[in-house]
Amino acid sequence: MASHYKNTFLQQFLDADVASIQPNQNTIIQLRKLLDNSGALLLKNMSLNKDTFHFLSQAISLNTKVNASIFERRIPQAKDAPLFHIPDFPLHTDGIIIQQSTDAIVFYAQHVAHNTSGAGDLILSNHAKAFALMPISMRNVLVQHGLEYLVLDRRPFPFLPEGWFSIPSLRKINEQLYLYLALPFSPEQSEFWQVRIKGMLSATSETFLRELREYLMQDEFFIRHSWQTGDLILVDNRQVFHGFHTTTSDTQIHLYRQNIALL
Repeated sequence: MASHYKNTFLQQFLDADVASIQPNQNTIIQLRKLLDNSGALLLKNMSLNKDTFHFLSQAISLNTKVNASIFERRIPQAKDAPLFHIPDFPLHTDGIIIQQSTDAIVFYAQHVAHNTSGAGDLILSNHAKAFALMPISMRNVLVQHGLEYLVLDRRPFPFLPEGWFSIPSLRKINEQLYLYLALPFSPEQSEFWQVRIKGMLSATSETFLRELREYLMQDEFFIRHSWQTGDLILVDNRQVFHGFHTTTSDTQIHLYRQNIALL
């Protein structure tokens, strides 16, 4: 497994039945339980096309009536197309900025080549565990101040506020509190959103957000996964943040992803 982590919250699911066109219900239930307990699951050596990936995602969701869209990313996009560059994408709750958060995300690497540099790696942080062990001083800042966001390009989402807006950094699911936030991009790559602590001086806010990032990336909570062809990763968006490392000119990754509801 070409992945950079010391902990084991990204569990590997070994039941080969899940790779079939019609995985049985017992297998899916077992997979769902493992995902709920660990926050993320890795299935190796899968052989899926777009249709079977969609079918499997729906089976995991236990919702075959919803025709959710599949996001497909090719890097490079096509033989003669310019390289589609992915910047370092910070740890975040998927959908938080547009307030359309999903329960879980399914990623599948159909093809990976020339990825020796770690470009395009998936990064994960188990924030449920991190929040439970978080120092009181850090937790108090998130509870008492909260985070504010500024979307730099609103064209895809014109309904978002033009200026800074706040989103509670905690949310309750089944009577349990979870972190609910997005970390900032690096200053040289801040092309999507900016983040600050509400009511704090700029320098103090930047220091806190850097310390929060470092805390969430401790080995106890953090995983960096290098894609291999056939990798399928399930991420519980309610308890695990995700992000990506930047791609390079020689990176070749054909990646599917689909958001699902865990009914």
